[in-house]
Amino acid sequence: MIETAVRDRSDALVKTLLDSVRIASVSLTGEGIGDQVAFLRKRLEGWGFTVEVHDTASHPIIYAEAGPKDAAKTWLLYGHYDVYPADEKQEGWRTRPFEP
Repeated sequence: MIETAVRDRSDALVKTLLDSVRIASVSLTGEGIGDQVAFLRKRLEGWGFTVEVHDTASHPIIYAEAGPKDAAKTWLLYGHYDVYPADEKQEGWRTRPFEP
Protein backbone atom coordinates (compact mmCIF):
# COMPACT_ATOMS: atom_id res chain seq x y z
CA MET A 1 0.00 0.00 0.00
CA ILE A 2 2.64 2.56 1.02
CA GLU A 3 5.04 1.29 -1.62
CA THR A 4 2.44 1.85 -4.34
CA ALA A 5 1.61 5.35 -3.10
CA VAL A 6 5.29 6.32 -3.06
CA ARG A 7 5.96 4.76 -6.47
CA ASP A 8 2.96 6.53 -8.01
CA ARG A 9 4.10 9.87 -6.59
CA SER A 10 7.88 9.48 -6.76
CA ASP A 11 8.49 12.30 -9.25
CA ALA A 12 6.38 14.74 -7.21
CA LEU A 13 8.01 13.64 -3.95
CA VAL A 14 11.52 14.11 -5.33
CA LYS A 15 10.52 17.55 -6.66
CA THR A 16 9.21 18.48 -3.20
CA LEU A 17 12.47 17.38 -1.60
CA LEU A 18 14.57 19.35 -4.09
CA ASP A 19 12.37 22.45 -3.72
CA SER A 20 12.84 22.25 0.05
CA VAL A 21 16.62 21.78 -0.19
CA ARG A 22 16.83 24.93 -2.31
CA ILE A 23 15.56 27.00 0.63
CA ALA A 24 18.59 27.98 2.69
CA SER A 25 16.94 27.81 6.11
CA VAL A 26 20.02 28.53 8.20
CA SER A 27 19.49 27.96 11.91
CA LEU A 28 22.25 30.20 13.27
CA THR A 29 21.24 33.30 11.30
CA GLY A 30 17.51 32.67 10.81
CA GLU A 31 17.95 33.18 7.06
CA GLY A 32 15.16 31.48 5.13
CA ILE A 33 13.41 30.00 8.18
CA GLY A 34 10.17 31.85 7.42
CA ASP A 35 10.38 30.78 3.77
CA GLN A 36 10.85 27.14 4.74
CA VAL A 37 7.96 27.27 7.22
CA ALA A 38 5.69 28.80 4.55
CA PHE A 39 6.81 26.18 2.01
CA LEU A 40 6.15 23.28 4.38
CA ARG A 41 2.79 24.66 5.51
CA LYS A 42 1.60 25.11 1.92
CA ARG A 43 2.83 21.67 0.87
CA LEU A 44 1.30 19.89 3.86
CA GLU A 45 -2.03 21.70 3.48
CA GLY A 46 -1.99 20.77 -0.23
CA TRP A 47 -1.70 17.15 0.81
CA GLY A 48 -4.75 17.46 3.06
CA PHE A 49 -3.08 17.99 6.42
CA THR A 50 -4.35 20.38 9.06
CA VAL A 51 -1.31 22.49 9.90
CA GLU A 52 -0.45 24.52 12.98
CA VAL A 53 2.65 26.70 13.29
CA HIS A 54 3.73 27.37 16.87
CA ASP A 55 6.14 30.19 17.58
CA THR A 56 8.93 29.51 20.04
CA ALA A 57 11.84 31.48 21.45
CA SER A 58 13.84 30.04 18.54
CA HIS A 59 12.33 28.68 15.33
CA PRO A 60 8.66 27.76 14.85
CA ILE A 61 7.38 24.25 15.37
CA ILE A 62 5.24 22.90 12.55
CA TYR A 63 2.56 20.44 13.63
CA ALA A 64 0.41 18.68 11.05
CA GLU A 65 -2.32 16.04 11.24
CA ALA A 66 -4.31 14.09 8.69
CA GLY A 67 -6.96 11.43 9.01
CA PRO A 68 -9.72 10.76 11.50
CA LYS A 69 -9.23 11.63 15.17
CA ASP A 70 -10.42 8.15 16.18
CA ALA A 71 -7.99 6.24 13.94
CA ALA A 72 -6.88 2.89 15.36
CA LYS A 73 -3.22 3.72 14.66
CA THR A 74 -1.12 6.84 14.50
CA TRP A 75 2.20 7.62 12.92
CA LEU A 76 4.60 10.27 14.19
CA LEU A 77 7.23 11.75 11.91
CA TYR A 78 9.74 14.09 13.48
CA GLY A 79 12.33 16.05 11.59
CA HIS A 80 13.97 19.42 11.25
CA TYR A 81 13.87 22.01 8.52
CA ASP A 82 16.85 24.14 9.47
CA VAL A 83 20.46 23.63 8.46
CA TYR A 84 23.92 24.58 9.59
CA PRO A 85 25.59 27.40 7.59
CA ALA A 86 27.49 26.04 4.60
CA ASP A 87 30.85 27.58 3.77
CA GLU A 88 31.49 26.18 0.31
CA LYS A 89 35.20 27.00 0.19
CA GLN A 90 36.17 25.90 3.69
CA GLU A 91 34.13 22.71 3.72
CA GLY A 92 35.10 21.34 0.31
CA TRP A 93 31.71 21.41 -1.39
CA ARG A 94 31.77 20.15 -4.97
CA THR A 95 28.43 21.76 -5.74
CA ARG A 96 26.62 24.78 -4.35
CA PRO A 97 24.98 23.65 -1.07
CA PHE A 98 21.43 24.79 -1.85
CA GLU A 99 21.41 23.93 -5.55
CA PRO A 100 20.87 20.17 -5.79
